[in-house]
Amino acid sequence: MGLARSLGAKVELFLCDSEQAYVLGRAYDREGIVAARTASEARARRYLSDLRDLAGADDLEITIDAQCESPLYESVVRKVLRSDPDR
Repeated sequence: MGLARSLGAKVELFLCDSEQAYVLGRAYDREGIVAARTASEARARRYLSDLRDLAGADDLEITIDAQCESPLYESVVRKVLRSDPDR
């Protein structure tokens, strides 16, 4: 967090549950997949929110985002493209 402060950078916490997405993508029974994906993302956002609160960095802009996508590397690339990172 010290580096972000010194540079005036925004911080984004991102979690991608690619393993869950992989399993859901190969599920025989397709019923409930959307609900399972939504639940996975909600759990991840709660976890990241707790981490943000524990950091105690109220002076920084810290955002959170979570996805349930596979493969992981594609999800990370899509996230970078959406987030417009600091230059």
